[in-house]
Amino acid sequence: MPAEHGGDDASSLDKNIWSVAWLLEKMRAKQSSKWSGTNAHPTYTNNKLGNVLNAFAHFVYQYSQNTIVIADIQTSSLGPKNVLFDMMFHTETGDSGVGDHGQFGIETFVKAHTCVTRCAQLELDPLHIDTDSEKDD
Repeated sequence: MPAEHGGDDASSLDKNIWSVAWLLEKMRAKQSSKWSGTNAHPTYTNNKLGNVLNAFAHFVYQYSQNTIVIADIQTSSLGPKNVLFDMMFHTETGDSGVGDHGQFGIETFVKAHTCVTRCAQLELDPLHIDTDSEKDD
């Protein structure tokens, strides 16, 4: 993005680690669909794409060994395809970005998630919050 719009020009990006660059997708549709929020994780049982994205979020959580939750999932249509964009994460350390709510964000997802058809098809484990660390010694 040109400097007059608050970004650096391409030649300065390599020179300054604090450079700002705006990445814009020329082909991205102006219309988008929001499938989850920062701490809102609705279940889509009757929507094919929503169902796939529910299972994808579950997969990310399980694949990360219960340490990462993907949130704020959005898509835009590009012909017959859907492009995922603008996602964020909740991590155990809570330091992946401004919207990372750490363990609270992870627990919010686990409490809200209801397994959908594709979770079973992927043989994903049922979700539960590990209470062992919360027990008194």
